[in-house]
Amino acid sequence: MIITFQNKINGDIKLFANFDPTSQIVLKKMLTKLNRDRGCTMVISSHNLNHIVEVSTRIVLLENGKIIKDVRNMQASHEVAQQLESYFAVVE
Repeated sequence: MIITFQNKINGDIKLFANFDPTSQIVLKKMLTKLNRDRGCTMVISSHNLNHIVEVSTRIVLLENGKIIKDVRNMQASHEVAQQLESYFAVVE
């Protein structure tokens, strides 16, 4: 089963936006449980790297429609977060 999150009005959804911290934690647990217990694949488009790293088993970065990074081993989420942060870091 594949689940996508999309707003019917403009196609954009901010999955974790406007939730208080408790609701964000509940949502992350629900997403993780759906994947683990039911084998659901979810396609989530997000700019919130911290939340995505916590709930993902794979992260694909796209730039101009091309895959520029495909992270499949999510065992060390702190290392993945550092890789993503370094990619998006602003060079001064």
